[in-house]
Amino acid sequence: MSSYSTPEDRFKLGLRLRERTITLYSQVLEYQIRLTKQLSRSGLFQYMRDIATADDWKEMLTEIKCTDKSIEDILGDWSKKTVQEIHAELTSMKHEVERQLNIVLDTINTQAAQDQLNTLHPVSRAAFGSYEQARETCLVGTQVPLLQLIQDWSNDAQGEPILWLQGMAGTGKSTIARTVASAFYNGTSLLGQETLPNEACLGGSFFFDHRDEDCRNPRKLFPTLARDLVDVLPEIQQSLCDGIRSHHATHAGSLDGQWKHLIFNPLKTLKTTLPVTILFVLDALDECQAGTREDQDDISDILALLSQVRELTTVRVRVLITSRPEIHMRRRFNEMPEEIRDETVYKIRHLDGDGVRADDITRLVEYRLWEVRRKHDLPRDWPGKERVEKLAEKADGLFIYAATACRFLSMANRKTIEDRLGRIFDGDVGLDGMYTRILQLVLTGEVDNDQAISDLFKQVVGSILVLSIPLSIAALSRLVEVELSDTRWLMGHLYSVLEMPQGDHGPVQLLHLSFRDFLLASQRCKDSRFWIDEKQAHRNIYQYCLKIMSNALRRDICCLEDPGTHMTDIKPSVVHESLPEQVQYACSHWVDHLQQSDIVASDDTVLYDFLRAHFVHWLEAMAVMGRIPIAIMILNNLITLQVNTS
Repeated sequence: MSSYSTPEDRFKLGLRLRERTITLYSQVLEYQIRLTKQLSRSGLFQYMRDIATADDWKEMLTEIKCTDKSIEDILGDWSKKTVQEIHAELTSMKHEVERQLNIVLDTINTQAAQDQLNTLHPVSRAAFGSYEQARETCLVGTQVPLLQLIQDWSNDAQGEPILWLQGMAGTGKSTIARTVASAFYNGTSLLGQETLPNEACLGGSFFFDHRDEDCRNPRKLFPTLARDLVDVLPEIQQSLCDGIRSHHATHAGSLDGQWKHLIFNPLKTLKTTLPVTILFVLDALDECQAGTREDQDDISDILALLSQVRELTTVRVRVLITSRPEIHMRRRFNEMPEEIRDETVYKIRHLDGDGVRADDITRLVEYRLWEVRRKHDLPRDWPGKERVEKLAEKADGLFIYAATACRFLSMANRKTIEDRLGRIFDGDVGLDGMYTRILQLVLTGEVDNDQAISDLFKQVVGSILVLSIPLSIAALSRLVEVELSDTRWLMGHLYSVLEMPQGDHGPVQLLHLSFRDFLLASQRCKDSRFWIDEKQAHRNIYQYCLKIMSNALRRDICCLEDPGTHMTDIKPSVVHESLPEQVQYACSHWVDHLQQSDIVASDDTVLYDFLRAHFVHWLEAMAVMGRIPIAIMILNNLITLQVNTS
């Protein structure tokens, strides 16, 4: 049977049907006319014509039937083609519906997986690539031997899976960690412009920071690494989501459970061996602390769990760890089984100061002073080769000294820059001397005025040192009851040691932990006008927290008027307007500061008065912020504190 698949074929079929229909009509009409004419004749005449077969009735009828049959065939073809077209259209519609349905199902599955991953609650600000970690990497040409060692180690299929980079404060460990993370994230070599092998990538990173509650929490480590890892290896998503579903509290559970279900099992259950090297970067592991005695061995647990990567056969995993060489860190590494330590821990000894380091310091000083020279339009030969070498020598192998000194100079003007350079050269040697000179520049020389500046410094900077999480300048000023203009003035004079936000609403933080160590140690910070008593600082913040909560908290804080309102129905803007940043901080961290102060909780009548008047209001505020689990922990800590001090 003919196929009429094109419009042209169907048009020809229509013409043929029209032609055959006309032919049939003509044949029937001719037959009727002849028959009528025959019947109008006399019987004899009819008989004679029939005998003579003048009218071939049989032939005419045969032709009519033949034409009718051809029309039926054409109509059959037409009908069949129509049915075929309808069937094809339905099939096409079915495929399109299936395609759209698959898209919807994929979208639903993707969203479901995303929802599962969101329950991990990763700390994005602790990971490389966040605003908080967007700091400088190693200057090109510096740390070459160390970076070469790290690159060779990462490429060595038989090498140790864990590399421990240890060094004293200010030697550039965090900068190296950011440099390595950046290279593996971007697929570039640690040295030169060449690219890394395609199979090398950054699996995840965590930059510990004891100043930030989440960034020092060991329970946040593996969820954050897992969230980054699934973006690099989508193949593990299903296994990871299965682990999250079957262990609902994985993100808040034991370290062993987190490691097993979020990282180890998803990597172990890969169906095929992947020719990739996954690098995890853990910076400042010594700053990991949960804040409770029960969790004091978390670092040992983390090291023991990380050592299990050697058991993975489907993918090669490398872990770079940086920390200070503190006694407790060395003890924890030494506590690892002998075979694991020899296999997985490679200690770097390149941070004690050597010829290479001196060259690196000189390069850094030259580059930073070139920036200062350009900023202030100074002569091309300023400050001279001799003074550059002298400044590099005073750094004594510490990158933080060189960087701080150059920031100190960059904030001067053409009139004061020589005076600042002279202060650097004339003062005590070492980082402590540098910090002392920077602080003394804030003073005016007038006793009364300097005492006021000292009080302001301890009130503002002392608070920055002990805050559980960084606050913006505006929120910090409101919390400690200081005029915003005074805080700005002080911050402007401390640019060399503080990281400043562009406006009043970004977090203000220390540039380096060594500045905190200096201010809190009376034997190092010998000027009592700047020494910070840590317990007194915590006492002050605790008292400020109680005061600001007493003034801000009340019933129906968000003016909902309906006690049955679900917390998810409250807009974040409403929460922020009703509970500003400083109030949210006070609600979440007041017990932290009480624990670390010298206040005896059981004897604190101010605390008793606050709880009696505002306990329910505080619970409501914590609920509105979605922090009821934190509220429970706070109450547990408070009860423990009361028992221990009563």
